[in-house]
Amino acid sequence: MQIKRVVVKCLHEDAIIPRYAYSTDSGADLYSIQTVIIEPQSHRKIKTGISIELPEGYEFQVRSKSGIADKNDVFVLNSPGTVDTDYRGEIQVLLYNLSDKPSLVEKGSKIAQLVLAPVTHAEFVELERLENRFGSTGIHESVNNVSQGIHSIGGWEDDTDEDKKDNNAVSKSSKSIWIDNNGSQSGFLNGMLSME
Repeated sequence: MQIKRVVVKCLHEDAIIPRYAYSTDSGADLYSIQTVIIEPQSHRKIKTGISIELPEGYEFQVRSKSGIADKNDVFVLNSPGTVDTDYRGEIQVLLYNLSDKPSLVEKGSKIAQLVLAPVTHAEFVELERLENRFGSTGIHESVNNVSQGIHSIGGWEDDTDEDKKDNNAVSKSSKSIWIDNNGSQSGFLNGMLSME
């Protein structure tokens, strides 16, 4: 596993340096330096009391803790938040309480996790026309699957060979009527067919 050196400055006497609970964890835990109550359906900015110096070409992603989200319905509102390599201010975490009751964040408790990630910049090139790379093959397959489902619903699999010949002659008009009529299913097919 690759290790990168990150310099941490404690801005508060109660600050806790981020640490990994296990050697195999991808995220290091962030801790609160304050006791805060987050009201239902609202958010609070929680202080961690630390600032950091990242190696060039890297960012920290601030992500929710799954345990807190599962037990308390509290998560990082803008997850994943981004700490840029040149940011030197205090790391603060925007927590949102999705539940219908107040949630208590105690001083010294875990509130989020930091994941170190490499940064790749894109080169944006302006063109007048973009190549169409939409997966049209998947659309045709979806339409065929839906059409086969319509046949099954109509009971055609139980028809005789003669009936199937007659039904095949009707199927094209039946499918077009079904597709053109108003309704969620017809709209779905129309949407897929219009993208061919």
